[in-house]
Amino acid sequence: MSGQDTFIGALAGGAISGLIGFLTTRYDRRLVRREAHLREHRDNLRMIQQALVLLKEQIWPLTAKGSDDLRLPRWDKPPLANWPKNYSISDFVSVESVTEKGYQVFAIDKVLYSDIKNHFSELSDQLAEVERKIRTDGVKLDESVYELSSAIYNKLSSSDLSVLKWTFEKGEKAPCERLSSLTQTRASGTQEPCS
Repeated sequence: MSGQDTFIGALAGGAISGLIGFLTTRYDRRLVRREAHLREHRDNLRMIQQALVLLKEQIWPLTAKGSDDLRLPRWDKPPLANWPKNYSISDFVSVESVTEKGYQVFAIDKVLYSDIKNHFSELSDQLAEVERKIRTDGVKLDESVYELSSAIYNKLSSSDLSVLKWTFEKGEKAPCERLSSLTQTRASGTQEPCS
């Protein structure tokens, strides 16, 4: 073997090693970028989850604090008005207290939100369906909740049950179990004092 063959072999070996090193580094960087991108998506999906949980509380406020603490607010008009007509999950913003004097603003990253379809196409379709439903059915639900609330409060104000008048006029909370036991007692003819 001549010196020229040795030189060409060494040069080819170095080129191959360099190319392998370059490709390996490039692949590693690509994996790191992809992993970082998916972490960003994970964090953004957590914000989307929070947006959907708060959406449920806004659309159905009757059980926002759980079914054990059922509340029937009194509204002068439908509480959401036209808000559902323009609803978009990507517009969600949350301001949370971090310390006594500091606040942190959390929002959905709109670029990542639009990129969901590239990674999670089924989820993207489901989110689009949620937005469509809120824009159409959310308005109807808002009006129905308002009508239900108004009808109940009108019925309460015209009732001759003393316990309802007492709790209604004074703004006192009356548990459902207490109201039902008082109405049963009244129906049987005995009087039970309000407590």
